[in-house]
Amino acid sequence: MLGYAREALGRGHYDLAMFFSEQALQLFIKAVVLRLLGYTPRTHGIKELPGVVATALRELGKVDAAVKIAEASRRRRREFATLEEAYITSRHLAREFEKEEAEKALETATDLKKL
Repeated sequence: MLGYAREALGRGHYDLAMFFSEQALQLFIKAVVLRLLGYTPRTHGIKELPGVVATALRELGKVDAAVKIAEASRRRRREFATLEEAYITSRHLAREFEKEEAEKALETATDLKKL
């Protein structure tokens, strides 16, 4: 999905870049939770999912990792809100995103995946 996001961004398809960035991050976080806890959360909320990971890490005694995730989530709160908006509007509303929003979304998804 990140590859598709990069391609869409390069072609000027900012709405698709936003959608693919959100999906990449959402599915990646769910995969991490599955690996840690053995199940995937039922939520799609990109603002909520990092908190699920941080809680799981705390429960597993990985407090340092949980703190890093929580801090990264706080720093990216605005980007998470935009990504969540992209998820919702892709299904229910017409909304056009700007290049800068798509670039930031891709950066956010890439950075969190690395973390």
